[in-house]
Parts: sequence; C-alpha cells; structure tokens
Amino acid sequence: MPHNILVVDDHEPIRRRIRSLLESAGMRVCGEAANGREAIEKTKEHIPNVAILDLSMPVMNGLQAIPEMLKCAPQIKIVIFTVDDDEELRQHAFRMGVAGYVSKFERSEVLLAEVRKLML
Repeated sequence: MPHNILVVDDHEPIRRRIRSLLESAGMRVCGEAANGREAIEKTKEHIPNVAILDLSMPVMNGLQAIPEMLKCAPQIKIVIFTVDDDEELRQHAFRMGVAGYVSKFERSEVLLAEVRKLML
C-alpha cells in the first residue's frame, strides 16, 4: 500500500516547501489543509498514513484537530511541525497520540527523517 501524506499548515509557502521536499524524496502527498477543520475533512477523504501538522492555525488549531484525526484514521501517524518548541507542549502532544514532533527551526532533513521513520 502506498504511503499517503497530508500536509497541514496555515501558510501556503510552507505547505509548498514541505510538499516539494517530500515529493523530491519520492513520497506521495495526498492533500493539503490550511487549518485543523480542513485537516479533519482531508483525513476523512484521503485516509493518510502520515500527517504533518502545524499547531498554531486559524479556525481550529492542531491540538484541537488531533483527536478527531485519530478517530477518523486510527492508523495515522501525526508529526507536529511547529515553531512552538516547548517541552511541556511536546509532552502533551505525545500523550495525545502524536508520533513525532519537529521544530520549524530545524533543517528540512530532520522533518524528512522523521517522516521516513514513520513509514517503515
């Protein structure tokens, strides 16, 4: 089964950059979303294996979307990709069921390595 990746961030240039990074590594992006509510709808529509999810977004933030995304697609592996690099927030996200947490200040290779690890 091919791996489908959903990219969720409220900034279109960031979504494009992530999509380009993943596709250049031979990965398949099945959709994009600009907020948590769209992420839930895209999760229902595409049933992705992996979601790269920002936390700070309008309409519905990433933390609010996580439980519903996991309910729609229990197999989904969620990687938080955010500027919010707070240890307490990181631990809270892991308790909610996310599989990875990468700071946007990291090099793009760190995000790519995290996604590859989850696709094994």
